[in-house]
Amino acid sequence: MQEVTLAEVADELYGLPPGEFIATRDERARQARAAGRREEAAAIKKLARPTTSAWLVNQLSRGAPEQVERLFGVGAALQEAQRTLAGERLRELSGQRRQVVSDLLPLAAGIAVEAGQVASAAVLEEVRATLEAALADAEARDAVRSGHLTKALTYAGLGEVDLTAALAHVAPVPGRGVQGRGAPSGRGRKAEVAAAASAARPEPGRAGRAGEAAGADRAAEEIAAAEATAASAAEAVASAERDLAALDEQRQFQRRRITHLERELTQARAEDARLASDEREARRRRDQAQRDLAAAERGLDRARRIVEPPGPGRKKRG
Repeated sequence: MQEVTLAEVADELYGLPPGEFIATRDERARQARAAGRREEAAAIKKLARPTTSAWLVNQLSRGAPEQVERLFGVGAALQEAQRTLAGERLRELSGQRRQVVSDLLPLAAGIAVEAGQVASAAVLEEVRATLEAALADAEARDAVRSGHLTKALTYAGLGEVDLTAALAHVAPVPGRGVQGRGAPSGRGRKAEVAAAASAARPEPGRAGRAGEAAGADRAAEEIAAAEATAASAAEAVASAERDLAALDEQRQFQRRRITHLERELTQARAEDARLASDEREARRRRDQAQRDLAAAERGLDRARRIVEPPGPGRKKRG
């Protein structure tokens, strides 16, 4: 076996369908051990199998890099708008936030169908929560970008996203960004259900096989229709959750703005009180100066009468 790094093994494993993860991981660990790389073998053995939702996000990072990077760009812009209290920009980005997540969820559901995985409403909700966490936190974006998630991420609205046990801790593969191997392919869901239904029944006679195949097709169609209904309901739930998250984000912004304005109002009131005190003091000084001026004018008038007594042809003052 050509020697490969732990990161390359992890990159291979987290691109596989979940059902192939354990067997392939154990085989890679065995090969490393046989080659005398015991520490690497132990590290490979510790790599955790991803949950279905984490696997779907890993495949999005590989198969839809442009859409995922757009999500990251909106997340970074949202954080900047929140930091600078840019209300108009925040409202604009809230709409983009809903759109980028809405664009990625159907891609995740399609990847699941293509690989024969069950993307239930709960699984898609975990995918949505992980994408929302990546919007809110830079480290969560790096975790999603790695393509090595082991479980879904969540963001409570405050603080940092908890990445504990959510990421395989390996060095990145040289030259790998969000683009890696594409999402694995598999049989379509209808074909798999039909094959499973046929395998579950005992071998009938030639005359009965056509009816059995038709029944399997009908069962596959019913399952596909139910899955479509469930996916539509999951999207409705996700849409409502996105609206709630956007409204909550806008309310948080308004509360921060109110706090900022209340602080400014308190400072303005204190300044107004100081100016009112200064105004009262200025009025007092002016009134006193006016009284002093009147007294001085009266004294001047008296002095003039003493120095310049009235004479012939001079009108007496006063």
